[in-house]
Amino acid sequence: MVYMLMFGGACLTAVSLLIPSLGMSFCAAPLIFMLIYVYSRNFPQQNASIYGLFTIQTFYLPFAFLGITVVLGGDPIPDIVGMVVGHLYWFLTELYPAQGGRNFLQTPDWVKQVVANLGIGPPPRPVDSVPQGFSAFRGSGRRLGEHQE
Repeated sequence: MVYMLMFGGACLTAVSLLIPSLGMSFCAAPLIFMLIYVYSRNFPQQNASIYGLFTIQTFYLPFAFLGITVVLGGDPIPDIVGMVVGHLYWFLTELYPAQGGRNFLQTPDWVKQVVANLGIGPPPRPVDSVPQGFSAFRGSGRRLGEHQE
């Protein structure tokens, strides 16, 4: 997640600097649209409520928010740029590797180490000395009908 935000921030900053005519001086809205787009591709069948008025599948969520932006008179260009960057991230991490290609955006070890040192994310799993598997019947192992003497 942290590396995805770093990638998205770098791409959006590059777009805003290379194409100043887009007028994207702040990249918060495109970054949010990038996150929504990646979420919608990872969970396409899940339902989402739009302002409590109607429910749609999350696959269509970025397009619904884009439509709301247009209806309310906002500029759709930053939202579209965020969706394009989200698609680029999703393509490079999910689609292309699934077709046999290389994962170009694999999170580097130094990012994992920094995040672990900050205490962000789930705690590391403890190493169990007990073998994994079904553990409801861990007893002495006597069979039914045996007499104990």
